[in-house]
Amino acid sequence: MRFPLLRTVWSGLRVQAGRLMLTAAAIAGGAGFLSGTFVYADTATAAFYDALARSARNVDIVVMPPKDDDLARIDGQTAAAIAGLPQLSAVDTRVSEVFGLLDQHGRLISNYGQAGYAISIGDVAELRRFDLVDGRLPASPGEVAVDRATVERHGLKLNGVAEFATDDGTVHRMTITGLLDFGIHRGISGLSVAALHPSDLERLVKPAGATEVVARVAPGTSPSEARDAVQAVVPQGFRVLTGDAWRHQLAVDAGKYVDGFHQILFGFSLIALAVAVFVIYNTFTILTARRYRELGMWRCLGASRKQVGLLVLAEAAGLGIAGSLAGVLVSAAIGWGLVIGRGATGGTTVPDHSLVLRPFPILLTFAVGVLTAVVAALLPAWRAARISPLQALQIAPLRELRPAGRHAFLRVAAALALAAFAAWLMRRGLPWGFDGLPWVFGGAVILFGGLILLLPVVIGPLTVAAGWLPSKLFGASGRLALGQARHQPRRAAATASALMVGVGVLATVSVLLATASEQARKELNENFAVDFQLTSVDVKMGNGKATVPPALITALRDNPAFAAVTGVRGELGTVNNSGIYIWSAQELTGPFLPEVLHGSIDELGNGNVAIDRSYADERGTKLGDTLEIDNGKFTVVSIYDDAPNTAVVLLSWDDFAALHGQSAPEAIILSLAPGLTAAQGQAVLDGVLTEYPLIEVSGKAQARAELTETFDRLLGIFTALLGVSLLIAVFGIGNTLALSVWERTRESATLRALGLSRAGLRAMLLLEAILMAIVGGGAGLVFGGAVGWVASLGLISFYGHGSPVVPFGQFALYLAVAALAAAVAALLPARLAARASITAGLASE
Repeated sequence: MRFPLLRTVWSGLRVQAGRLMLTAAAIAGGAGFLSGTFVYADTATAAFYDALARSARNVDIVVMPPKDDDLARIDGQTAAAIAGLPQLSAVDTRVSEVFGLLDQHGRLISNYGQAGYAISIGDVAELRRFDLVDGRLPASPGEVAVDRATVERHGLKLNGVAEFATDDGTVHRMTITGLLDFGIHRGISGLSVAALHPSDLERLVKPAGATEVVARVAPGTSPSEARDAVQAVVPQGFRVLTGDAWRHQLAVDAGKYVDGFHQILFGFSLIALAVAVFVIYNTFTILTARRYRELGMWRCLGASRKQVGLLVLAEAAGLGIAGSLAGVLVSAAIGWGLVIGRGATGGTTVPDHSLVLRPFPILLTFAVGVLTAVVAALLPAWRAARISPLQALQIAPLRELRPAGRHAFLRVAAALALAAFAAWLMRRGLPWGFDGLPWVFGGAVILFGGLILLLPVVIGPLTVAAGWLPSKLFGASGRLALGQARHQPRRAAATASALMVGVGVLATVSVLLATASEQARKELNENFAVDFQLTSVDVKMGNGKATVPPALITALRDNPAFAAVTGVRGELGTVNNSGIYIWSAQELTGPFLPEVLHGSIDELGNGNVAIDRSYADERGTKLGDTLEIDNGKFTVVSIYDDAPNTAVVLLSWDDFAALHGQSAPEAIILSLAPGLTAAQGQAVLDGVLTEYPLIEVSGKAQARAELTETFDRLLGIFTALLGVSLLIAVFGIGNTLALSVWERTRESATLRALGLSRAGLRAMLLLEAILMAIVGGGAGLVFGGAVGWVASLGLISFYGHGSPVVPFGQFALYLAVAALAAAVAALLPARLAARASITAGLASE
């Protein structure tokens, strides 16, 4: 007989196929999630590249301004020289300048203080950077084509009217004749874009030149020859790239849209894979115990220890291959789901693209699936190899006992040693804020390893505590379930560990997000005691910083709805040869006055300066020290905290003007009169600002709502990602129950023969599953909550003040979901056990 080991493995897997289905599902979930992240990355990168490359479509040569000079333009003379080159067959100039589109309410459409763009239509159709998706391009003055996203987002309509504001505040009305699609463009994505007729572009925007010149190469000329010819006629410093080089650069940029999110997904997939390892280990531990006599018989028939161990490992490899086959489908489904759901993260939505399935994710699925299964089966295989031929004569395998004596002592000692080392790592990382998180989480991983070692020793007492009430409420079924969980500590510990991983990480993330949300709320209340901030959107690039009209400040101060109004200026200055943001306010009273920690803010001015606490702590600056600010000498007279501005050096209004010139304020901050709500204040502002369409309003309430929404969305996303780990852990519970039912066939039949009803047996198995879920989930909540609390404490001590927040309500929900999922997973095994024949069960051994 050739290959007897493989034939035996095949026979074993075929006979036990039903019992191994959940384990194969765990492998498919773990390996599929891991490789699915790469399917997502490949698909998203291809989609972003196609969208980004729209601007480089059909382009053989592109001329762009110097990389670090956004205001540089390609003048008409240079563009004409490029167009006259015989190496080029078609040349087009692209104009892109800031231009403000107004919404239906007459307010400027902006994104983080930046207005949209006006662009040229282009004379060469094949070199246009957009697609016309509806309507037509402007054919006469007064017509405009607008990007489709802006039209849909702000309720504008094709053939309707669009209003634009120039930098002097004048409003111009135009007819929308077409809708454009730009894909993703590095310079204009997320902003309004309007393609103007050439005469309107010259009249309203007055461009200083082209932002790009693109060209096609003449027949018989290579792109490199054309590039050299163009480089010879453009000013020094301007970039000339071939189309292929530009598209390669865009491909690199496409990866930047994907890499960060992929790294997050990769981390969560490793957690899911770790859970799968516990499930596989538990499966082969139970299978080895159940096949005690069978493996002993192999030893009697001449099989060596090595062959028995290889038999178990080969079965694990076969199971890994089977799980990996399903994992390929899982990876494709997960990758496609992540592509579709990317927009839920608050990041850039992935453009439409077909699924990209490259060889690497497929090979990764098989490699990880097989390797994971084999690694998880190493310890069970080693135990199987230790079975002696004489043990084949035993009627049944010995019942697993709780680790005791020397083994228990060694486990406890090792766990305590790992805990001490973990505590040292965490304590080392706490003072460093975010930079110390790797130390904190590294310590958490080591501590988790110690908990896994300790769990078989303490699983009994934990189960007794968790099962005390069920044993009282459910009579014999409850007491039997409690006894089973207590008397199989290693199996129970392995199952509980799988669930502990998923729930523990979920608890850590929940504590971090809850703490961050609370800290953000406190910082908003303390740092932004102002109710609203008004800024002017710059609709003319290159004319200096946008300022707010002084008349607006006067109008707001005269309005009784506002208790305090002041103008603010800010600048990136040089403080002791370092780039530091400095600021100043016209008035520092009431809600605008920072919280003074040391010194007096009243001494500000005449060469005196105040600094933020964080800057003082970082640089070791004290009261009376001298700072050199933009070539001026200033004395520190106050150290403050919780100011209405993020800059860290505060100057008086006159000192700021002496350094940076007289100017109107760049922003207005104001607080409402007592008794007015934020909604009432917003309504008053809307009325005042009808004459100022270029003013953008932001408020504390709006910022708090956006932050809360962001944290809630992040928690939902992380919960969904960790849900894969929890699902695999539930597979483990169901698999453990199914195998334990098979392992305890005779025991269950004996209980039935002694009078336990079918319903009582089902209840016993369901309660056992719930007990394991409560123990594992509870341990995960305690462990993960503690890690999250420590990590949050380090961040708070470094960046703010307060205490970590533990979301007990969410913890209770997680535990309830884990218990419910375990009960659902145990339904089928419990039903099969209850329906089994008593006579056949008693004869099973």
